[in-house]
Amino acid sequence: FTVRGVGMSPEHLAPAVDPRFLLPTKGSLGIVYAPRAALDAVFVDRLYNNLLFEYAPGADEAAVQRKIAEALHALKLEELVPRRANMGHRLFDEIMRTPRVLTPILALVVGLLGAIVAYVLLMRIVGSQRREIGALLAIGFPHWHFIAAYLVVGLAPGVLGAAVGAKLAPFFGRINALNQAHIIGLPEPPIVVPWPALLGSAAFAIAVTLVGVVVPLFSILRLTPALAMRGGTEITFRG
Repeated sequence: FTVRGVGMSPEHLAPAVDPRFLLPTKGSLGIVYAPRAALDAVFVDRLYNNLLFEYAPGADEAAVQRKIAEALHALKLEELVPRRANMGHRLFDEIMRTPRVLTPILALVVGLLGAIVAYVLLMRIVGSQRREIGALLAIGFPHWHFIAAYLVVGLAPGVLGAAVGAKLAPFFGRINALNQAHIIGLPEPPIVVPWPALLGSAAFAIAVTLVGVVVPLFSILRLTPALAMRGGTEITFRG
């Protein structure tokens, strides 16, 4: 053989010699590109050492493996390795595990920050408009009118943010998954959007914002027209 060149690429590091180890040992793997006819002339056996099978959706994994072993009984099968035990798949799964663990925590922190911002803004809005509220209360407007109006004002950004986030989350998740797969050298993975979890996160964001909005609105229930119009202290910032 005449060696035309030597190359290195990330995808050539994906298969491990021993599937029990997550990362390949240095110097344990080599890939040779050679003419098929030249290899057949040198080696007695055909150099096929890996067979890949794709299961149909809903297939019984154990039953399929038994059928594969029966169909290839004439060959010497050393082991059957499912995809979840493949080094590349395991490495990709480990890399993607970090976002799966941290995302709910970040969502909780951001939700609490959003609730605090909503609380402070609504307190300031209600406080700055207490004279107008008092005047409207004096001419017969019920308290729930103001609560409903401010509730819409407070929830509008929360609903809009949840809708935009639910739309952008799969987009950024796909970019992250494709980048990680490309770095490892894996083919493009199938992207499955967990819509129940995503919609649940959006509902959680709206609920947290709702809590931050509703709490300051309770102060309107304690307002009386006289105190509100002359600048009473019924709406104050408290610890």
